[in-house]
Amino acid sequence: MYDWAISAFSTSVLTVFLNPYLTSIATKAADANGFIYLFGLPIFAGSFFEYVISASVLLQIVLLPLVGAITDSSPSKKKILLCFSTCGALASTLMFFISDQGYVLGAILLLLSNICFGCAMVIYNSFLNDISSESDRDEMSSKGFAWGYIGGGLMLAVHLALLFFHKEVGITNTNFAIRIALSTSGLWWLGFGTFAVLHFLSKTDRIKLKLKTTNYSVVFKNLNETFKSLKSYPNALLFLIAYLFYNDGIQSVIIVAGKLGSQKLGISVTTLALIILMVQFIAYVGSIVVYRVAHKIGSKLTLVLCLLIWIITLIFSFFFLNDIYSFIAMSIIIASVLGGSQALSRSIFSKLIPPDKTAEYFSFYELSERSTSWMGPFAFGLALQITHSYNIALLSLVFFFIIGTAILLLVKAPNTIDKIIVE
Repeated sequence: MYDWAISAFSTSVLTVFLNPYLTSIATKAADANGFIYLFGLPIFAGSFFEYVISASVLLQIVLLPLVGAITDSSPSKKKILLCFSTCGALASTLMFFISDQGYVLGAILLLLSNICFGCAMVIYNSFLNDISSESDRDEMSSKGFAWGYIGGGLMLAVHLALLFFHKEVGITNTNFAIRIALSTSGLWWLGFGTFAVLHFLSKTDRIKLKLKTTNYSVVFKNLNETFKSLKSYPNALLFLIAYLFYNDGIQSVIIVAGKLGSQKLGISVTTLALIILMVQFIAYVGSIVVYRVAHKIGSKLTLVLCLLIWIITLIFSFFFLNDIYSFIAMSIIIASVLGGSQALSRSIFSKLIPPDKTAEYFSFYELSERSTSWMGPFAFGLALQITHSYNIALLSLVFFFIIGTAILLLVKAPNTIDKIIVE
């Protein structure tokens, strides 16, 4: 249910609506050279959204390990999750007030909501170990991602309907419809997120309710010990390095797909939005199918096969991505392994870490996803600048999958199949 809640923000706000809306506002406020000025610093309006995202990521590099350490030492993980979830959702809801001159307000709300999103995800992911046994973890993680895609997809469908038919319901201004979409994503997150957190009690909560206060000197000591203890868990460390590479490839494909469709193939924004919506629902089915495959042959082998499909698809795109039909075919194949790749990554990592420091270790997991998200787009942009070919630029992302898969093969993941058979 929490995946269902938070995915609306990830899909509608971060992926579809806020980037073009905030960029257009900044562009209108820019000077003749295309620059706006924030605290006296010149900023190119076209890069404003990306700079704010980068700033939020840099802050998370500092905050996420600390949040993980505090959570593992806290009397109640639920309360901390509810705090970050509520703050992030309210920041998204307040995006309704981003007016035609409100790029500064937009930057503040994006910064706050994305930081809270990252902190909430650290705590949410750490609950996976609390509510499932090791043999059930692939299924639990896959169902979470699957329902997240459905929730995000349903909210996006409502928003697209609002955007397409806003005049029919009395909304004459397109920007006003976008502001409604941004704020209702926050309300969706707030409502379903609060419901999810308040209606379950983890095993960890039952144990830690005996604690009265959190000793912050102990928190920093534990965090330092966790950094040092990474070498004692070589498989977890190897997996984080593998995840750093192949997940950067996954996130890069997601980031550049829209630009690839619009700039290279001339696909309209409306059609691209509908393709994104299609991806959401195919990813739901894909998450369930991939889990069932993992149940038969093992989670690590299934994840490797998913990554090989990513590699083959990108190579296929290099030769055949020339029209909307090949773009849709690529999107369908990627959507079928997208959720499964993410779900199995989360569940495999959960089996490699110490059970008493799940939030701290999942803060490293979240960091490995966020702190390197610039590498793939940079490689794509550099290849495009040198070759002027979108196909070659897309092919450059294959190396992230190859490196990540090669390192993943070195990880000794627990054999869940044997555990299931014994039980």
